Amino acid sequence: MRLRLFYAIVTLALFSCLTKPKTGLQTELQSKNKNDATDMCYWHDIKRELTPDNNYLDYKKIATDKYFLEWGNKNLTRTLPDTFYCKSPPTNKPIFEKENNKYIVLRFGCGSPCWGTIFLPLNEKQDPEIILYQYDIDLERDLVVYLDSNEDDPTITIYNLLTKKKLKHKVELGCESAIPTYCLDSLSINGDKVFYRWTSNFQTNKQDERTIEIE
Repeated sequence: MRLRLFYAIVTLALFSCLTKPKTGLQTELQSKNKNDATDMCYWHDIKRELTPDNNYLDYKKIATDKYFLEWGNKNLTRTLPDTFYCKSPPTNKPIFEKENNKYIVLRFGCGSPCWGTIFLPLNEKQDPEIILYQYDIDLERDLVVYLDSNEDDPTITIYNLLTKKKLKHKVELGCESAIPTYCLDSLSINGDKVFYRWTSNFQTNKQDERTIEIE
């Protein structure tokens, strides 16, 4: 119950900064005032950004404090179907983390302790994905490993971005904190295995090291 309450609060905070447009981007773009002041926005350096592999990220202003995100390259132009409320802390602004020939990866903050990752596909078919509490990524194999926020008990999920297949592993080691990320010391992908280190008792600081096979 404590875990569900914590994640409910985090999710509410996240979606107050990242929301679906009610009237559609086209309507908002047509109706926005070109003379809107910029001092309502707490984010800095909101401009078109080129990545090392010559892809681009471009925040488009649709209101005094609202933006949408366009990404792509010379062969591709796509738009994220969410708007960003920039009158939120600067740490909420998604920033470039990494890329390959399949994805651009962005990372953003959503409170403490809360973080999220946005996966922007470099093709026309795949949908973008937003995942909270991501710990490790293998972009070549389309794999993400994260602590699942939709479960009653702490659950490590290995997710394939391409096939949408999920492998769930419930952590049954206990956690003294209502916030399970405090108990998860590390979580990483190595070959065909996922390794994690879990601290169930903060007084003894005893850590359990476990392995999950990737099927």
